[in-house]
Amino acid sequence: MNQNFNVRKDELLKDIQNILKNAEELYESIADDGTDKTKQIKKNLKAKIEKTKVQFEDIEDSLTDIAETTAATVTDADAWIRNNPYPALGVAFSMGMLIALLLGGNSRR
Repeated sequence: MNQNFNVRKDELLKDIQNILKNAEELYESIADDGTDKTKQIKKNLKAKIEKTKVQFEDIEDSLTDIAETTAATVTDADAWIRNNPYPALGVAFSMGMLIALLLGGNSRR
């Protein structure tokens, strides 16, 4: 599952990078006709592209941190269960009974 997450994350990040690259190419291709309106539009577009790049980098860092934290948590949980099989079984049984009671309600009438 971790491999699948990383592959999908990398594909998404690559797609976003391509969108940003295309936006920059579009910005560069806009002809500057010398009017104030065109200059303002180009200025606004450039500012939004730069802001989006910063946000993209933050998202990329966050996704990487989440993936690493999740992998570490799963590894720790797996190690605890392997080292403590009977307490883990007791917790699983207790949770199952609690869910059964909550879903089953009072069967005595």
